[in-house]
Amino acid sequence: MPIPVTKKAAPPKRVLLRDVVRDTIRDAIMDGTLKPGETLHDDALQEWLGTSRTPIRDALNELARIGLIEMEPNRYTRVAMLTSDAEALEALNVLGVIYGGAAVIAVPGLTAANAKTLTGKVKTAIKGVKGSDADVIRANLLDVFNTLVELSDNSLLVKLARETIDGLAYKIRVARLVEIVDGPSVVDLLERMIGALEERDGLSARRVTDALFQLPTAALSEDALAAS
Repeated sequence: MPIPVTKKAAPPKRVLLRDVVRDTIRDAIMDGTLKPGETLHDDALQEWLGTSRTPIRDALNELARIGLIEMEPNRYTRVAMLTSDAEALEALNVLGVIYGGAAVIAVPGLTAANAKTLTGKVKTAIKGVKGSDADVIRANLLDVFNTLVELSDNSLLVKLARETIDGLAYKIRVARLVEIVDGPSVVDLLERMIGALEERDGLSARRVTDALFQLPTAALSEDALAAS
């Protein structure tokens, strides 16, 4: 009798304590639990996170590199301060470059299930825009574009996004963008995005993204948007 050959399950990916600490602090910053400018004390962080100083310091250094933490040796470690409206719009433009690329790559290959999930999130984001609910916008709209990045199946784009998006998204802080951008125009663009997702039209999705993130190319795409 031949010996059965069984596939061994791949060993689970090792999760470093530093990464767990980083993600916990990151999530607290992004959801507003830790406020802009709030000082982070080692003792308080150790008590909250239940770990030693070393992984906390490693995590803070990494978060500082992406712009979520500000550190001045022997002076302070704090949550990054919010930027000016001009800087927020610059960050919005850079996000648009990344997300537009993801849209044009990923949208044509969306499965029916993916398209349904994404359009549902866009519809919920529209409700958030109409109600000036920043939390709803943040939880849904950014998730749509981050999902498109992952679905692009482009390892370099995914790596770039993972290293930059958190810092850029923090700079724009959707609550402030509600005041910066024109709500009705955003609703119109999001409705066009739903159409692009349903039709698997990557170029239209990119044009909408350019306009949504206020890229200079958006003005050149108005005719294309109107015709889509």
